[in-house]
Amino acid sequence: MDGTANSQVQESRWISLLRSDKYGQLVETPKFRKFATDYVAGRWRDLAIKSGYSHSSGMAMPSDDLPRGTVCVPHLPEGDVILTRYPIVNSDNIRLYRNSHDPELKKTRNVIWINPKDAEEYHQADFDGDQLMVSPASQLPNLAKETLRAGEPGRFEAVKQRPKLAYSEVATDDGGSKYQNLAQIAAAANQNKVGLVATNIGRVQSSMPGEGENGERFERRQRKLLNRLFQALQVEVDSPKSAERLEDIKEIEGENLLSDAKRWSESHPSHFFDFKKDDRLYRSFAMPADAPGSINVLAREVVNPLWEPTRIRSRDRHEFRYLFPKDELSVDALEWAEELKTRFQQARDEIQERVGEDRDAFNEELGKLYDSYRAEINELFPTPEERFEGAAALWYTQHTRPEMDRHRRDCLALAEQMDTTFALQHGYEVPSEALPRDAYVLSVPFGADAIRWKETLEQKGIQFDAMIHPQLPTIEFALKDLPPRLVEKLEARFGKNVNDLDELRVPDDLRIIPPADHTWAESRQDSGVGALAYNLLTEEVCQQLQVFQFDEIKVLGIRHNDFAGENFASKQWRNHSVGVQVGEFELPESHPEYYRYNGTPIVQIDDKNLGTFSPDTPKLPIGSSFEANLRPEGSSVVLKVNPDSIQLPEPVLPGAESAQSSELDRDQWRREMFSGLVTAIATTYEQRRSDGSEIAQFKVGDKWTAYIQPTGDFIIRNEARRTICRGNLNTGEETLPLSEEYANDLEKMMVARESTAQHQEVLATNRYALKSRETQLS
Repeated sequence: MDGTANSQVQESRWISLLRSDKYGQLVETPKFRKFATDYVAGRWRDLAIKSGYSHSSGMAMPSDDLPRGTVCVPHLPEGDVILTRYPIVNSDNIRLYRNSHDPELKKTRNVIWINPKDAEEYHQADFDGDQLMVSPASQLPNLAKETLRAGEPGRFEAVKQRPKLAYSEVATDDGGSKYQNLAQIAAAANQNKVGLVATNIGRVQSSMPGEGENGERFERRQRKLLNRLFQALQVEVDSPKSAERLEDIKEIEGENLLSDAKRWSESHPSHFFDFKKDDRLYRSFAMPADAPGSINVLAREVVNPLWEPTRIRSRDRHEFRYLFPKDELSVDALEWAEELKTRFQQARDEIQERVGEDRDAFNEELGKLYDSYRAEINELFPTPEERFEGAAALWYTQHTRPEMDRHRRDCLALAEQMDTTFALQHGYEVPSEALPRDAYVLSVPFGADAIRWKETLEQKGIQFDAMIHPQLPTIEFALKDLPPRLVEKLEARFGKNVNDLDELRVPDDLRIIPPADHTWAESRQDSGVGALAYNLLTEEVCQQLQVFQFDEIKVLGIRHNDFAGENFASKQWRNHSVGVQVGEFELPESHPEYYRYNGTPIVQIDDKNLGTFSPDTPKLPIGSSFEANLRPEGSSVVLKVNPDSIQLPEPVLPGAESAQSSELDRDQWRREMFSGLVTAIATTYEQRRSDGSEIAQFKVGDKWTAYIQPTGDFIIRNEARRTICRGNLNTGEETLPLSEEYANDLEKMMVARESTAQHQEVLATNRYALKSRETQLS
């Protein structure tokens, strides 16, 4: 399962879970935190790598009647379009065409008519189901400037399709048939190196000369290697139809091609390709994009300046064990779940050791492992009742409370034996930076000293990354831009300190568990999130969420908050229903529990803090409210909840105001709104105009009207017949600009239409790029 497919599966799974979660029980789970963090990082990654723009497409259809350089794309307005076909061998495969709506050809929808000679010469298309990608040139003006028009000479050697070698004709050394049956042919046809060759093309194409390297010699060698790779890509793309592979092509020295490309990339690295699949990208650090070259422009100029790390808090997973009660679980089910958890941990470690850093291979192997477990579950638990019992047992064992208290005590005891150290570490890996660098590192043992150093560095304005050492109970402060005088002081005070492991009393089974008030430091190790229960028995978890009910919540820490002296057994509180809210714990930085509790949910009455949720009780997200009766229970309070009174917070979605307050170029946003409007009007005009009519008009939303002339000139007017904007559909020219006020109204109109789910009338937009669908405006 590749990364994209895996992300889509995870997203679909979480949509199902969250729809079923009527009380918001999962939003603070470690599993949801990981999904949400990955999801946000994935969107940033797509913006930096794919630009967030979606091209239109259609099946290639031949038409000898079309002049060369002209296409007929019925679903896009007439005018210049940029057209290509994946995989793109090189920039010569991206061409400008004139889109002309032939009266007969335009009757066929969702296709792209093209002259067969253009299709073969520029896109290696032979009309066997080839999909062409196309976009109006007006929407991508900078790309259009760099794109060759069909008919112009190419920049690289022409890539021509080679004669197909039938699989049935491939012979072994002794003259026999290499492929004996269709199954062998099918297996061979699916084995190709398209992705590997395409990645090497990208690496070589985006590489830059090294320091002191002769530029002209670099370009000659680069072009020669690229031409070899271009030919190889076409061969590999044809693998379903031809048995020939790149290693068979002597003209391009196919046997050595991939090793030559690897050596080139090692001597001319490309950070874009090194990090584009890194799990940490846009979770911990931005794409390194300081190097010259067009491949880095989008990340450097647009995405990275806006990005900042997203830190989502979660509770320990054992705090969600209550979702499936243990009372009705059988011993056999619990033993099976424990044994499966152990097997999974061992198998996952083996996969990791086998595939190393290859995340695609890891996800594929993990997917196969999950499939084997699903088959096992289907056999062991054939009935819905048995499956539910298996899900409950697996959930219970996946959400057990790990033994942390003893390890935390052991870490603090060991920390007391250790000294603070300071040293310059070469090639230090900082989580917030993609590339290792030399860094001064101040290592402070767990405890009060670590917090004091954090506060001191912040007060002095010294930037740092704080990380938990993976094998010792210390916080490593990787310091940035230290003044030389401060370096001297720290070296004089801590530079000679050394923590000798042979002299320290280290427990044999030590696990590094930091104190609860050290949550501000990052860990290089991921803790478990209970993935098995979510991934293997999603449907059963959804069922439990749908039927889950609770009428009691236990609240702790009463004596440390605003109701410390309150007698909840008094007549004032007995049998008296009160309004309860879930707020955000706000503590001053000077508070000793600031790093542990600040920003966490707290139960409130009349905006006064009552206490925190007990770990083993149901919890509601910040912003929730409900009615409850209070009953004291020792030092805690039990809330008898009226389930019908529970109100969850409404999600706050970004609207038009957020666009205006953003740092995006306002004029660029306004022009994108206009461009999307033009495309949608052109599509509707093509679908609605009557033959022979001189002017067409139709509504745009509820309040605007579009008037279009056969020349492509159009006017948009509001209810008062005041002209809002004016332009031309064919050229995309804006003769009377759409004002920012009206662009804002247009966006509100589209958001309103989205909320009504009238998909046939929706203009889809996002904040950074607009795209139109094949829709009609009402």
